[in-house]
Amino acid sequence: MKGSRPARRRPSGSSSSGLRPSAGFTLVEALVALAVLVIILSFIIPLFISNTQLNTRSERRSQAASAVESALDDLRAQTINTKSGSEDVLKVVGGRTYTVRLVYCRLPALCTENSRMVSATALLDGAPYYEAETVFAEVNYVAP
Repeated sequence: MKGSRPARRRPSGSSSSGLRPSAGFTLVEALVALAVLVIILSFIIPLFISNTQLNTRSERRSQAASAVESALDDLRAQTINTKSGSEDVLKVVGGRTYTVRLVYCRLPALCTENSRMVSATALLDGAPYYEAETVFAEVNYVAP
């Protein structure tokens, strides 16, 4: 065996054709990963949309409450009168225009010369978002 060479060892991972396997993913692995991602997103996206809608409704309700509060504050600054019926007042809160429908003396027993019942409903695009009722009373303090 003089002059013979020792057998060369083939590097591990090489194929019989002498080509090395690539270090990336196979097409099947990539498709499986994509399918898993799509399944996960199909559960997450509806939750995200639902949460966004809930947040928007909460924001509109909060703004509607502010619109009603503002309209009632404006009434509080006026002298009490016994007018009945209703009127609509526009209030802009957070870039949205709310129609505050004020209904006076819904219960006539609560409307006297010194008091007035008011029901207020905040509407946005015709849909009610917040309602409140109150009685304004004029208090006259007489010193003893």
